[in-house]
Amino acid sequence: MDGDAQFQALCNIFTKAQKTLASHPSCIEAIEKIAKKAGASTKTSKVFLEDLLTLLRPVLASNGSNAIDRLATFMIRFAVATPFVVEDKGGKNPLSLWLIERLLQWNDVKGKQVRHRTTQLIGGIIKKLPEDVEIPYAPSISIKTLSICFLLPVNL
Repeated sequence: MDGDAQFQALCNIFTKAQKTLASHPSCIEAIEKIAKKAGASTKTSKVFLEDLLTLLRPVLASNGSNAIDRLATFMIRFAVATPFVVEDKGGKNPLSLWLIERLLQWNDVKGKQVRHRTTQLIGGIIKKLPEDVEIPYAPSISIKTLSICFLLPVNL
């Protein structure tokens, strides 16, 4: 699957996922198929992750609506459910931990809505992770950020 076709397929999945929570299992299955194909090489894997972040950015900046809340819930469910492993300079990490690291980069931005949504996603992912998963220490994770993550209600 070339980059444009992959991006369009991801767009279609996000469009379907924002309409109803009942569509999430089939959307997760569809996005995992794309991730599996993308994971075949480092280059296609990077394109997949870039596409995923490109589609996630508007979710972070949007004001609360039911569709945006459903997309946030979908991303949490997908990040925790997928066996997709990201290889980067820190070694091999599950997608959930890779996504937490990326979200933490946006947690200190000026926009209140972006901070709220990133904190919601980080908290939702952490709450859904199995107890035996170790979250690597990152200096960017402050006690304040983690405490806020656990105080926010997350609909799952």
